[in-house]
Parts: sequence; C-alpha cells; structure tokens
Amino acid sequence: MNNIFPGLLRTYHLSNNEPLLLLKEMGRQDKVVLRRRGAQRLVSLTHPDHLKHVLITANDKYQKAPFLRNMWGPYFGEGLLSSSGYHWQKHRKVISPAFHIRMIEKYASEASRLSQRLRDDWSKKAKNGETIHLASDFATFALELVAHTVISGAMTREEIQQFAVDLNSVSSEIRLRDLAGIAHLFPQKPASKRRDAIAMVNTFAKKALERRRQSEDVVPDVLGLLLQAQTADDSDDFTDKDILDEVKTFFLAGFEVTSIVLSWSLYLLGQMDDQREKILSEIDQLPDAHSVTFDDLKNLGSLRRFIDEVMRLYPPGPIMSRQTIRDDEIDGIVIPKGCLVEMNVWQTHRHPDFWNDPEHFNPDRFLPENIRGRHKHAYLPFGSGPRTCIGKGMALMEIQLALATVLQKMTITPVTDQWPNFVSTFVMRPESSLPVKGILRENQAASKIRLANGL
Repeated sequence: MNNIFPGLLRTYHLSNNEPLLLLKEMGRQDKVVLRRRGAQRLVSLTHPDHLKHVLITANDKYQKAPFLRNMWGPYFGEGLLSSSGYHWQKHRKVISPAFHIRMIEKYASEASRLSQRLRDDWSKKAKNGETIHLASDFATFALELVAHTVISGAMTREEIQQFAVDLNSVSSEIRLRDLAGIAHLFPQKPASKRRDAIAMVNTFAKKALERRRQSEDVVPDVLGLLLQAQTADDSDDFTDKDILDEVKTFFLAGFEVTSIVLSWSLYLLGQMDDQREKILSEIDQLPDAHSVTFDDLKNLGSLRRFIDEVMRLYPPGPIMSRQTIRDDEIDGIVIPKGCLVEMNVWQTHRHPDFWNDPEHFNPDRFLPENIRGRHKHAYLPFGSGPRTCIGKGMALMEIQLALATVLQKMTITPVTDQWPNFVSTFVMRPESSLPVKGILRENQAASKIRLANGL
C-alpha cells in the first residue's frame, strides 16, 4: 500500500498534466484513513468491500459530491449525471424505459446501419492509403448514435459534426481535478470562454426539443418520455429546462463513454495479433454479406471479453466521488458528515487480491469459470448500486456491434509505435486522435496466399 498520498498542489498539477501518475500515487488504499486535502476531509477507497459499502450497503448516507454539481451545473444543469435526491429519482424512473432490453434491440438496427456507413467510409480511406483518426471519427459516430436512438431525430448529420466539436470543447474542460474535488480551489478558464461553450451546447439542445415538438411522431426514447411526463405531470417536476438538461447530459455521456471505449478497443486490437485472430474467427462464422445484428452478439464471446478487459485496464470513469450526508463507519473508522469519498476505480481494477498479474492484458479473465466467485465490486466500468450507468446495456450493444461490423471487412494498424498519452476529462481519453491505417481484409487474405506460395 502506498502511504505517500499526494497533497493539494501536487494533486492539482498531476490531474492537469499526468493523470495516470496521480492515480498511481493515490495508491491502493486497503485501510480506511481519514486525510485532509487543504481544508477538505477525505477518504480514498480502492478495496471492493469498501466500494460496495458506499455504493450499495450504506448508499443512503452518501450523495453525489456537491462540487460536481457546482462544476458541471453551468454546462449540464440538473441532469442525471449531476443531480441527486428526489429530482434524480423521478427523472431516472421516467427515463428508464428508454433503456429496456426491448428498446436496445430496436436501437440495434440503427446502430448497425451507422456502423456500416462508418466502415464504408473507412474502407475508402484504406483503399486510398489515407490515415484514419479513431478518436475523432468514433466521437462523431457515437453522437450520431445518440441522435438516432435515445434522442432520435435531434440533429442532421452536419449539425452532429459541429456539435461533436462543441461537446469536445466542453468535455475537455472536465478534468481529473474536477473528479478529485479540487478545481474550485484554483483559477479556471476565463468566464467568457465558458459562456461561449455553454451557449453552443444550449443552442443545439433547444433545437432538438423544438424539432420533437414540431413532429407528430410519438417516440418512446429519452426525449419522448420526458415530454410525455411533462404533459401528464401537474407539478413543475419536468420543466423545459429539466428536459434540456437531460438532452445535454445524454449527448455528453452517450458520446464520451462509447467513443472512448471503441477507440481504445480497436487501437489495442490492431497491436494484438493473437486476440485479433481469435475475434475474427468468431466474426467469420457469420453468414457472408451478413449485417451484424443484436442476436449475433451472443455468439461473439471473444469480442465481449476483449472489451471487458479494455474497460478493466482503461475504465471509462477512473474515479467516482461521493460525499457523506451524515456520519458513517467503515471498518471501525468514523467517516464524518461532509467528508469527500474518492473511489479509485483505476486501482480497484488492478487490485492483486482479485486480479492475477493485473497489468497483463488477458480477456480470459472474463470467461464464465473465471468470473465465478470474483468479488462483484472488483470490476466497475459502469459504477454500481442505484446510480449504475443507466445506459450500460445500450453502450455495450453499440460497442460490440460497431467493432464486429468494422472487423468484418477491415483491421487497422497504428501509424506510430509510441503509446499515446492520457488526458483525463470526463473519461480517460487519449491525448492524440489515435491515427491508424486501415487494412482491408481481402488484401490481407491475398497477401497470405502469396506468402504461402512463396511469391
């Protein structure tokens, strides 16, 4: 266990410049130790038992850390990401049907169509020897998924491309310092730039709401369910501002997590021949000229395990933060009201008591026989408890379906051997656009035949 816990100034420096080093210096904290970061009392937790206690067993004693609402509120208001209490409970209840398994199956056909379009665009670039930028292309793709599924018809493709730039500008301002609860203690971006970013996001959200109101279609997606609730509810629980806050929140959460996991997964797969061949052998069992469907995903176990391992080593949310709303006790240590609780998921996913050789990439960790008996809170890519990510099933469907569709026709290879640096924003994203070259599989097959014939 690391006993040298980073202080206030070092935490701020590392969160801005070297987020991975900060997560490592925070260390594995198996013992509950009350600390101070400036005037703030805090506890850092990494043991699955402790995370389960905060997220499930005693979750009524904790709330989303108020500093998150203060930092994110100007951008996303009181959406599910930042709200708590009655407001959060009522909104989550109304929105949940949009993520029922039947709706996810319905969304899958649109995800398949968009995945094929992305694959076709990349195939053209591969034929012309052009560079593909995974991170930026997957960001636009993930925004299109949101705009055609959970908030359908919200934007045109041209608007989505511009909105991707605007959202990237916003999300780049949300850094690990915010998740660690220290950003408000230091000077931030000039107010004028913040206002510009907020105005851009608000404009697109308002357009989405206006379009839906002008449409005669009744769609049971997030936006449709909120509008129905607004019409049926006699109270002020669902104002236009509430609906706009959720629209902005789902665009951010929907595009960030999906695009980053897709980017890391395909980038890593381009460097792991054995894993790639295992996954391709499963994909090749699908019928020729077959569009990957929701039902096909259950037969692509190697792909799912690969994605799970990517999210173990590169969790979308490396830190979860809560604050006690009344005194609690963990392992005999009193956690006083108002204490900041940081759950270092990055370290939990590397805890040697639950993961053998934790830095080694090994998708077989997620074979059924290896999952059996493992602590359920040793792996938390989407959180746990009442605040488990509402879009978990949706995101996993999109990620698997998109990768399988692309890999039917092509693979990729990085253009550099240098491993990209991390930038911790809303998620752990790469500092670069992850440039790669596409390789059409028909060309790979021809090359193998020529090699076999000694040509």
